Amino acid sequence: MERPSVWVSAWRFLKPVLIIVAIALLGSAGSFFVWGEFTWRAYSDRLFWAGIGVIIIGGIAIWSALGSYSTLGTPSVLTASSDARIAHSRVKEQMAMNAKRYGFVLRYVAAGVICMSTSALVEVATR
Repeated sequence: MERPSVWVSAWRFLKPVLIIVAIALLGSAGSFFVWGEFTWRAYSDRLFWAGIGVIIIGGIAIWSALGSYSTLGTPSVLTASSDARIAHSRVKEQMAMNAKRYGFVLRYVAAGVICMSTSALVEVATR
């Protein structure tokens, strides 16, 4: 089986991150329809808090993943003598599940950092 290129893998990681950032940008801008008058400084503040909120969502995902002892690393896969034959596939499944879970968290942290960085750029640009 052929491995995907670096660009394809990077796009698979960045696509959800960019969608989350776009939602945060639009949500921060849309909040002015409900609360307050639009200023760049206020937009920067709301975007910063949106970034913190996105990171907290990722943190909650990690916290919930650690709530179960069976999700910490690889649980005991040998529960019966006949399990030795399938132990490799069970470990492989567990590692794939952990990689998917931590990929989710990394995407949300990356999106939060991008939102906070954009907030700082808006703040500096409007001084």
